[in-house]
Amino acid sequence: MKADVYSFAILLYEVLTLEKVFSNWQSKDIFDRVHYKNHRPRMWRVWSQRIKELIRSCWSQNPDDRLAMKYVEGVLQKESAELQATMSEADWKTV
Repeated sequence: MKADVYSFAILLYEVLTLEKVFSNWQSKDIFDRVHYKNHRPRMWRVWSQRIKELIRSCWSQNPDDRLAMKYVEGVLQKESAELQATMSEADWKTV
């Protein structure tokens, strides 16, 4: 479902930021701001362009424009492989 893709991107955002999205909003306002006003959380500058584009695509206002989860999985696998390739063994021991 396309709503699941949107929800997954919200969850991914929360994992990456270690913050709860929309935590300072009343629950009655979330739907209005997200659905009608197209509000989305801000992207962090330190994230790769690939991650930013992935999240933005999953948050598309039009559900038909959202990515398939299989594609999302592939992008995350590429991102993970690149991060692993750039980290030394010592880096992994401190994680």
